[in-house]
Amino acid sequence: MDDKIINRIFYVFNPSTSQYRILSPCPSREDGFEVGNASLAFDPLKSPHYEVVCVLSKEDKIFQIDIYSSKTASWRRRSGETFSNKPFLHTKSGVFWNGSLHWVHVTSYPGSTSLKESFVYFDVDREILMDMPVPQIPEGKSWNKKKIGYFGEYKGHLHLIPNYDEYDADFYIFEMEDNHYKQWNLKYRVNLAEVLIACPETFFDNERLSWENEDLYEQLFGLKFSILLVEEEGGGGESSTILIHIPDKIISYDLKNMSIKETHDLPLSLFHTGPSQTLLLGAHQYIESLACV
Repeated sequence: MDDKIINRIFYVFNPSTSQYRILSPCPSREDGFEVGNASLAFDPLKSPHYEVVCVLSKEDKIFQIDIYSSKTASWRRRSGETFSNKPFLHTKSGVFWNGSLHWVHVTSYPGSTSLKESFVYFDVDREILMDMPVPQIPEGKSWNKKKIGYFGEYKGHLHLIPNYDEYDADFYIFEMEDNHYKQWNLKYRVNLAEVLIACPETFFDNERLSWENEDLYEQLFGLKFSILLVEEEGGGGESSTILIHIPDKIISYDLKNMSIKETHDLPLSLFHTGPSQTLLLGAHQYIESLACV
């Protein structure tokens, strides 16, 4: 790793006010730890203050967590000893929900990290790292591809879409049952191929639609798409939609009415997509807030 990565600079930016703050270096870097990622822990409904949680590693075996508080404008090291055997924490930012940051990962090294240990959450206030349950794999499916199609939070709901087959347009949406981490509940099963066939003009241009209809299923095989957001309104899921990115556009699919509409046209260069479900890095929810950074 070169100096640009090791000495990366982190900014906290509020798009509502265009204010930003440059964070000072994490204290654990003085002990030879390298920063892997930073996660924002912020709930504007509870406090105007935020915290930034940095996961650092040393020789890819020992891990430490440093926490920045906007209330004190200072860093603190996580209380307790360093930990090991969770290298996936070093790869991406966590999802903030229920006062904790969450990481989900399906390990490709069964002898190194178990499936259970690959689903963890970090309670920011108590500074405790805990395991959380893994969703039950539906009959006939397996996690051979070791990938997650989507993991995110929306208005108090934590959702997970495992990627069982990267060339399968059939996917499952799980939701964490409650804030006690009892289990993942299967909320929806979505067959995107059926949606595409019902509304082919949404996905294909006139040239592709001019092909023989019996070839349409073959055209759908390996369709490139990414789940950007799972939206669920109300405790009983009165309104539920998913935002899907396909090449050059974003569409909204109503899970209740099974209706679809286009929301945005986008240049292909803005996004990276792979075969079928691909975790899109860099898609973030915008929460309007006047909180100072």
